[in-house]
Amino acid sequence: MPSGYFQRQIFATFMDDPVGIANWSFVGRDNFMWASDYPHTLATWPHSRDVIMRDFKGVPDDVKSKMIGETAAKLYGLLA
Repeated sequence: MPSGYFQRQIFATFMDDPVGIANWSFVGRDNFMWASDYPHTLATWPHSRDVIMRDFKGVPDDVKSKMIGETAAKLYGLLA
């Protein structure tokens, strides 16, 4: 099924985008990664923590943890 391909092969990133955050509930929590877009001028940095607090309001902590770091660390082999 197409959703299986997505879950196995596709990872999406977003920044400062509440709609991007909401998509996890349709496809799953393991394929979405928040990004600050640093060092570009439109990046959320140095206010990234504030953006995360605002945009992830109401998102379960386990989902938020995956989207703001755990999924990227796993994808790129950064987990110990």
